[in-house]
Amino acid sequence: MSTRSAPEPPPASRPGRALTPWRASLLVAERELTSQLRSKAFLISLGVIVTVVLGGILLMSAAGSSEAEDSRVAVVGLSEPQLESLDDLPLSAEPADTRSQALDQLDGGSVEAVITSHGSRRPACMSSAATRCRSAS
Repeated sequence: MSTRSAPEPPPASRPGRALTPWRASLLVAERELTSQLRSKAFLISLGVIVTVVLGGILLMSAAGSSEAEDSRVAVVGLSEPQLESLDDLPLSAEPADTRSQALDQLDGGSVEAVITSHGSRRPACMSSAATRCRSAS
């Protein structure tokens, strides 16, 4: 009798370690990724893309970091509690004597919106379009 055993089968043909479609796909993907990472053109284009994206992020953060100024609005006929409720908002309230004066300010561009009250607890009209405020009356 011989003490010699059968030769070891190659890894892919071992029982329980067969090359499944999933493992084959991973093997191909790994080889493709490795070959791409060794390519000089890929590394250069990756560096350019990362630089452009980071530059865009820094540019947008620098442009947007300035304090936004309050929106200017004309107010007509608001009671003291209603005016105080506007203090928490980023608004710069400019009083107007009449609704038509406030709408003229809106049409002229000196204010961005008109807030009026019709005796209710809340302002009745808040709009940045003069036609909407006129139709709300």
